Amino acid sequence: MSPQNSQESTKQHSATMDYKTYKIYDCEELSDFTECIKIAQCMKSDTYNYSSRQDASREALARLEELTVSEKLLCSFCNTSFEDQQQQRLHYKLDWHRYNLKQHLGGLGPVSEDNFAQVAGTCRKTYYIKSLT
Repeated sequence: MSPQNSQESTKQHSATMDYKTYKIYDCEELSDFTECIKIAQCMKSDTYNYSSRQDASREALARLEELTVSEKLLCSFCNTSFEDQQQQRLHYKLDWHRYNLKQHLGGLGPVSEDNFAQVAGTCRKTYYIKSLT
């Protein structure tokens, strides 16, 4: 079969191909569709232990239930305190807080609000100068 005939055959085949949607909540229809599906050998694993996975999930849920919301009005990343929860919520949206969070994730210490203003000002000036050139 020549390449051109192959392309024409593919076009004809795809033009006549019927598509069907299977709903995963229709168990009978889905089982008819999936009964011939087999898991590839490379995807099989004898080492997966469902019971240990369930135990780990239960432990994680138990730890979540033990969590409590702190009543302290402070940010440990920025080493600052607040007068009320509104100020605290607003603080978490600040670039300064995000910068200190990234510093913490990078294993670095926090910067003060004044130092951050200088760093941010330097970055803005550098960006402004580079964008003009």
